Amino acid sequence: MSGREIRMIMTNFAVLFFCLMISLFLVPSSRAAERLCDVSFEDCRAPLLALINNETVAIDTAFWFSDDPRFPNALIKAQQRGVKVRVLMDTRSEDAHPSNTTILQTLVNAGIPMRERVATGILHWKMVMCASQGTVEFSGANFTGSELVPVTPYVNYSDEAIYFSDDPAVVNSFKSKYDDWWTDAVSYRDYNPNPMVPPPTRSWGPAITLNPELNFPPSTIAAHNYGARVISAINAEKVKLDIDMFRITNAPEADAVIKAFNRGVAVRILVDTQEYKNPNRVWDRYNVDRLFMAGIPIKTTLHQGQNHEKAVLFYGQPGTRPRMAVFGSSNWSQQSANSQQEHNYFSNTKPWFFNWFLNQFQRRWNSPSEYTPFVPIGPGAPVLKKPTNAAVAQPLSLTLTWDGGPWGQRYDVYFGISSNPPLMASDVITGAPQGPSDRLILETYKVSNLAPGKKYYWKIVGKTMAKLSANSPTWSFTTATPTLPGAGATVSAISPNTGPIAGMNRVRNFAQATRNVTQTNNSTYYRIEQFSINGSGVSGKVHKTLQ
Repeated sequence: MSGREIRMIMTNFAVLFFCLMISLFLVPSSRAAERLCDVSFEDCRAPLLALINNETVAIDTAFWFSDDPRFPNALIKAQQRGVKVRVLMDTRSEDAHPSNTTILQTLVNAGIPMRERVATGILHWKMVMCASQGTVEFSGANFTGSELVPVTPYVNYSDEAIYFSDDPAVVNSFKSKYDDWWTDAVSYRDYNPNPMVPPPTRSWGPAITLNPELNFPPSTIAAHNYGARVISAINAEKVKLDIDMFRITNAPEADAVIKAFNRGVAVRILVDTQEYKNPNRVWDRYNVDRLFMAGIPIKTTLHQGQNHEKAVLFYGQPGTRPRMAVFGSSNWSQQSANSQQEHNYFSNTKPWFFNWFLNQFQRRWNSPSEYTPFVPIGPGAPVLKKPTNAAVAQPLSLTLTWDGGPWGQRYDVYFGISSNPPLMASDVITGAPQGPSDRLILETYKVSNLAPGKKYYWKIVGKTMAKLSANSPTWSFTTATPTLPGAGATVSAISPNTGPIAGMNRVRNFAQATRNVTQTNNSTYYRIEQFSINGSGVSGKVHKTLQ
């Protein structure tokens, strides 16, 4: 090799090295180690387990549930090599996820300190903080393989975004907030069989001012009320909203989106098909149907998994940073707003963060194999309860009662003396949709001033907020016929006389009796006189003129 060739190689190497170093310096430091992982095609469990396995000082973790033994095993191994491990947990998850019991008992048997949330709102955190690596992982995904690893990429997976951050403002905020909860003697109690000795203390020093982009419900501080904060941002939006929301059971968030759409803000929404059909989440269908009827474009899962993500993209916020990505563990539910323990990130300082969610949303919105245009589903037929079909001797004022099922939101009441009863009232809101575990509250409608001895027919049409309907069968009942006056009442005269009449206690079925009287061959006007006789003589009066 000639000297000239050697010099050229050395020159090229120097240029390459210089470009590499320049590129490293140009990459923002927050982006160099921070990342988001997309479960639709990536194994996001592997980097999480690697984070635990590489820790040398301390691990703080909190989760709603886990059914994957890899996580407790990794935590136990970390403790065995001298890492301080703390766990926040909630046994209420075991009602729907019984395998969590085994996971928790494994940790208890290893002697890992654990604190159980006992406050009204559940623990909905899903996070791991590793101290020596200065990194926190958090997301909406539980510690289960089905929410962290795709079965088949882009075909069978759970829509999730897993955030790994070494941003000190984020990590230190989580450390301080974790200490707050760890030492909270009202919201938490020791889970291990014996009380902790010494009692729980802070590991990361005094509480600090939290990163204002983070949101930690529940709190009396307005910035940490997720529901109020996200609605405020929706109300301020000027350009566009992209919404990816697993559960929408709280009306105020849906109301805010509809108002934004009506004032010209572009809106797109991704929802989950199974949650829309879930009888335990009846208000999700109520709100999704309302959003659909407002004209908002909505797509729903077609892939074989679940859309469990909770993210909102804002394109036109006030100020110098108009774009904001909101991501975390909170659904659009009353509980997630400011009751459950949640963690959310209102990020408007990291363009790469917003762009990542934008690209993820765009890919799914434009993928016909993963998402499909939303089509609403109708209700079940109302089940009539009372009065029972063909009932007799019913009172002249009574309450129609029926079970609208989990999906009925409004009702049309048909009622009358025809076997094909006419519409009496439309869009009646009564009762409440209930899931299978809810206390049954039947729907009701009162009818009054019915005629005696009449047969009435009724049916109910149940409707959703998307105006799809289902009919009940038509039932009938007959009202009671009052008995005629007893010995204390006497009909004294039937006369063409038109003079004044004394009497009392008009009998309701006189109408029928008088029709019999009118069946004569003359056109004389008749008057019925009725007297009510009590111990002191005749009292009161009533009269009826007949033709």
